[in-house]
Amino acid sequence: MKEFDAQLARNVVRLSGRIIRNRTAHVRELGLTPDQADCLVFLQSRFGQDETTITDLKEYLDVSHQTAQGVVQRMVGRGLLELSVSPIDARRRVIAVAPEGMRLLARLNANASRLGGSLLDGLSEQEQKQFAALIQKALDSVT
Repeated sequence: MKEFDAQLARNVVRLSGRIIRNRTAHVRELGLTPDQADCLVFLQSRFGQDETTITDLKEYLDVSHQTAQGVVQRMVGRGLLELSVSPIDARRRVIAVAPEGMRLLARLNANASRLGGSLLDGLSEQEQKQFAALIQKALDSVT
């Protein structure tokens, strides 16, 4: 059983490496860093919710405040994000995705869909659901 466990672990690492290489190449084609792409995806997940601040992004990316601020400033400079003063608390700066950022976000999502689809090719609908459930279960059990 130990050999099975070791082979499974190697295959998971190989799979994750391929996914990361694919995503990194696509992100670079778009002229983004992985943190910038993650920033857009995070902001998309927050659409329609409370104001999003650099502190929220810092926690999501698990980076320092200065790093998150640098990511945001570079993206604002490229016209991908907009910063505004919070109407609730003038000390806070609110982050929003600019139209150019939305265009890149659509391309990121299209690539993620293609990659997700390629992972599921050859699996029945039931196997796809089982695969998704097992991945979530594995993620929940690994610290």
